[in-house]
Amino acid sequence: MNVRSPNRPPAAPRRCYHAGVQVFWPWFVVAQAAVFPTLAPGAEVRLVSPDLLRVHASGRVEEGRLRLAGRPLVPGAELRVLVFPPGADAGEVAAAAGGAAAIAARAGADDVWIVPPDGGEPRSLTELLAAQEIVLELPAEAAP
Repeated sequence: MNVRSPNRPPAAPRRCYHAGVQVFWPWFVVAQAAVFPTLAPGAEVRLVSPDLLRVHASGRVEEGRLRLAGRPLVPGAELRVLVFPPGADAGEVAAAAGGAAAIAARAGADDVWIVPPDGGEPRSLTELLAAQEIVLELPAEAAP
C-alpha cells in the first residue's frame, strides 16, 4: 500500500536522458503504435462502413504517399480502417475483413480521426502518418 503524507508534494516525473538530451520519442512511438500500425511500402488501407460491408475509399502506400481513391467522405461519418500488409494473402485479407483488426475512426472535413480503443482523445490520421513520413491524400471532391 502506498501512503503519502498530505504535506509532501507529488513526485516529479522521471526523465530519460541520452548524451545529455532529454528523450521522449520512444514513448511517443510506443503510444502511436497502440493507436495505428506502422505502414510499410505496398500496405493497403481501406476506409469502410462500421458493418464492414461498404468500402468508402482505399489505397496503397507508394513512394511515401497514401493516396485514397473512392467516394468523398461525409464529415462526421463513422468508419472502420482496415490495414493489409504488403502482399497480404487471402487469409490475412479475410481476417481483417472479419473485423478483428478494424480500427474505429470518424471522418472529418479534411481528415480522418482515429478513435483509440480506450476512449481517449481522437488522433489525426494525417499526423499519425506524417510521423511515419507518409503523406495522406483523401478523395478529392467534397461531400454534399
